[in-house]
Amino acid sequence: NTIEDQNLLELARSSSTDGVIAFQGVKPEVRAELEKREIPYIIINPGIEKTDVASVILDFERIAYQATSYLVEQGHQKIGMIGMACMPLFFDQTRRGFLRALEQAGISPNPGWIRGEADCEAGAASAMEHMLKSGTPTAVFCSQDNFAISAMHVCVARGLRVPEDVSFIAIDDIPEAQYMNPPLTTIPVSPEEIAEVALSL
Repeated sequence: NTIEDQNLLELARSSSTDGVIAFQGVKPEVRAELEKREIPYIIINPGIEKTDVASVILDFERIAYQATSYLVEQGHQKIGMIGMACMPLFFDQTRRGFLRALEQAGISPNPGWIRGEADCEAGAASAMEHMLKSGTPTAVFCSQDNFAISAMHVCVARGLRVPEDVSFIAIDDIPEAQYMNPPLTTIPVSPEEIAEVALSL
C-alpha cells in the first residue's frame, strides 16, 4: 500500500540498509531509487509470471493441482473451488491447477462451484453460500486456510456435516487449522523456507 511504499522509498534513501526483500513487488519509483543506490533487492511472489527482477515465486498452480488431486484420490467427483479473483495471477494459477486435476480425472467442473469472491473471510463465506445455490459439492478446494474455515462454518450452519457431507482442503497450514473440528486438511507453505531462499539470493 501507499504507506509501505513510502516507507520503503525513505528506507532506500536513508543509506541504512544494504538489501531489501519485498513481498509482491515494488513501485517503479522505489525500484529506480534502489537501483540508483545499487541496493540489491528480491521480490517474493512478484504478482506477474515473468519478471526481470530476482524473485522467489511459489508454484501455486502445482499446489492447487496437488490439493485437488488429493480430493479426487479420496473418491470425490463433485468438487468446488474458492479463490481470490481480486489477485488475478494467484487466482488464475490456483484455478489452472484445480481444473487440470479435474480434467485428468475426467471430471467436468460445475461453473457455479468455481468462486472468486473470497477477498476476505466474509467473501469466502459468501462464495460458499453461492456455491450451495448450485447444489452441494462433496469437497471444496480453498486457496487459503482462512477461506476454508469460513466456508466450513457456512456448511455447518446449513446443517451439513464436515467432512462427511463436505470435505475441505486448503493452502497455508496456519496454526488455527489443526484446532478446527475436524482439523483442516491443508498444504503447508513454509515462510521460513521462502525467507531462506530469498536471503540466499
